[in-house]
Amino acid sequence: ANAEKAAKEYADTLQESMLEEIDDVTDLLLDLDEEVANIVSDGIITEAEKAAISKILQTIQKEKNEADAKYEALYSDPYLTGSPKTNLQSKYNAVYGTASTSKYNDLITKINSVTSSTTAEQINTRMTAYRSSYTAYSQALAEYQLAIEDATNAIANEYAKEQASAAQENAQNYADESVRVAKESIETSITNLENRIALSVESVKQIAERKNYIVGGEQE
Repeated sequence: ANAEKAAKEYADTLQESMLEEIDDVTDLLLDLDEEVANIVSDGIITEAEKAAISKILQTIQKEKNEADAKYEALYSDPYLTGSPKTNLQSKYNAVYGTASTSKYNDLITKINSVTSSTTAEQINTRMTAYRSSYTAYSQALAEYQLAIEDATNAIANEYAKEQASAAQENAQNYADESVRVAKESIETSITNLENRIALSVESVKQIAERKNYIVGGEQE
């Protein structure tokens, strides 16, 4: 029970830390989505509006880098192996990987495409592509979050097994030591008893020899 509790706490800490960073990225993307919708509403994108979008994108990238670092830490966890590990990597690459096809990178490309539009027609066309990209990103993100949950559960299971094994080993070592001490105590008691018996026998022999000596002297 203690091992399972410790394992759950360990895994929950990993999961909460990762999801917190992902939520930061997602919240900023939601803010950006609202900003993009506002600036294109009049069919014109000014230089000031482009600068505002660029600033938000820089902040998003910073948060995304922190989320990437959390992923690397989770992926490298010694308790994570097998399918949960490969699935985590696959879902991460799909949404946040370095490839241009990752949903995050495609989303950023689509946003930059919108802000570089020069006509209302371009804005409308590129906003449609952006909306599709945002939906794809959201779906991939949901799958990644499930992969994180599966990975942390797998880590918890392995951690619990290790803790239980260590507890069992400690209990066995304690039992072995108790047996050893008890055995030594018994052996010492037996040895002391044997010594006392031997001493008693020797005393009896000495007394008998003394009596025989005295009796023999009287006979002489």
